[in-house]
Amino acid sequence: MKNNVYQIFLALGSNIESRKQHIETAIALLREKVQDITVAPLYETKPRYFEDQNNFLNIVLRGHTDLEPRELLQFTKAVQKEVGRVERFRYGPREIDVDILFYDDVVYKDEELEIPHPRLQERDFVLQPFADINPDFSHPVLKKTIRELLDALPEEQRSIVQNTSGGHLSFVPSISRRFVRLFPTCISRLKIRWLMASGLSPAIV
Repeated sequence: MKNNVYQIFLALGSNIESRKQHIETAIALLREKVQDITVAPLYETKPRYFEDQNNFLNIVLRGHTDLEPRELLQFTKAVQKEVGRVERFRYGPREIDVDILFYDDVVYKDEELEIPHPRLQERDFVLQPFADINPDFSHPVLKKTIRELLDALPEEQRSIVQNTSGGHLSFVPSISRRFVRLFPTCISRLKIRWLMASGLSPAIV
């Protein structure tokens, strides 16, 4: 029987079809081996590395497990398969992605797994939700907190579109931008109609 329990942080992302549902399903499956889960806010983000694809939804979660690092990797791969992930190409579209970010303060590397995740410090879609739940967590290699890493990230490396507050507002920005763009034209047309109905010439106002 295992006695040790480790604090872990995982990053989840999806950009195919029912993105939010894929993430929710993955979290439900992770609960089989990960306890005391705390989930960060959900963020919509532009794709990085390979840009010709849909926006992602991303979250970070904190939890505890008695799985060893390699066991945790195999478990997250099984979760991805259960959700329906199809292997395509690196950085390409995916139904679900589950990355191990930290495993306590362990530094670990083999041919398949590297902890801490080697690219988390260049990803605001990881750092921002992480900072929402544990900004003072210290990177065991870089010796900086998550908040410090996020603050140091250059603007050109930032990809977050919005905090979607659980995914319910993922469609709002495009509508809002269109409304703002059309609003002056709509007001002008209404004003002209009102003036003409009143017997006044729009040219004199």
